[in-house]
Amino acid sequence: MKIELITYSLPFSTPWHTAQGVLHSRDGWLVKICTADGMTGWGDCAPPTWMGSQQTSAAESDLKRLQLQLTGLDPQQALLQLDDIKEVASASLFAYETALLDLLSQQQSLSVSCLLNPQAASLVKVNAALGAITQVSDGQIMQAVNAGMKLLKLKAGVAGVEQEIIRLQQIAALLPAGVRLRIDANQAWSMDESLFFFREIENLSIESVEEPLHEPTIAAWRMLAECSRIPLAADESLQTTDIGALLECGGISRVVLKPTMLGGLRQCMNIHQQAAAVGVESVVTTTLESAVGVWACVNLAAAVDMGQRQAHGLATSSWFSENNGAPPEIENGIIHLSE
Repeated sequence: MKIELITYSLPFSTPWHTAQGVLHSRDGWLVKICTADGMTGWGDCAPPTWMGSQQTSAAESDLKRLQLQLTGLDPQQALLQLDDIKEVASASLFAYETALLDLLSQQQSLSVSCLLNPQAASLVKVNAALGAITQVSDGQIMQAVNAGMKLLKLKAGVAGVEQEIIRLQQIAALLPAGVRLRIDANQAWSMDESLFFFREIENLSIESVEEPLHEPTIAAWRMLAECSRIPLAADESLQTTDIGALLECGGISRVVLKPTMLGGLRQCMNIHQQAAAVGVESVVTTTLESAVGVWACVNLAAAVDMGQRQAHGLATSSWFSENNGAPPEIENGIIHLSE
């Protein structure tokens, strides 16, 4: 195999606001792996730049280290060796694993989703990704609704909690029956702020809240779950907390699987299987990757959600003013996978 690393910088059409700051572009590398028989596999390494330069430098270093170690192997050998290499940045691991699975799927005439799970779904439901609660306009809300989206995801923790509650009440009043809201706070709030938020939105059409707590201990998750009927979802906590203890604590109803953050598609499948064993559901979400990374996440969603029960966070490509490939087409809130 021959391996090439290609840098990219994709500008956002509108700045992306999160609790950690504002993003104006998404920077990363494409991993391009070519075989002697003319096949090409692609992977996306988009480290979380909002977490600091250390994440980016570690990913770049590991991309180059893996390039040296895997060049010359066949895809199956490279995938096995990848499993034995220790202490690799999760974004780099995701990129190489995706490229290798891409090649294996071509060799076996199967989709990547079916490599992960032979019973994978042929379509995936998605939620609209509308950005920060206080930044989204009424027009953007109705545009998503008119496009057939039944679940709208909004970022919280960007403005003051009281300000976000007021705006959330206004947004909820716009929604027709059957359309719900998914809130992602990115660990922005104290316990008191979280309890206040949940109390004020209790009667709104809220589907779930992701990572409300700034200090998400097992005890804190359990306490918050006991105080609200709204399902709680763990995202960042999967990287910092013992997953087994988190799944069994009774505080969360859902895990949010992000391959860039968790170390690849197969690791996400492992977490999904652990979660399913204790009745916790899985949702797949991008980390604002390029089209290459989004397609990998789409295949993962098809593999974990055979019954097509969840709306997954895969509709993020529209935030880019340009991309490095054709992202998935979404029609009435659904992505159809080809064979």
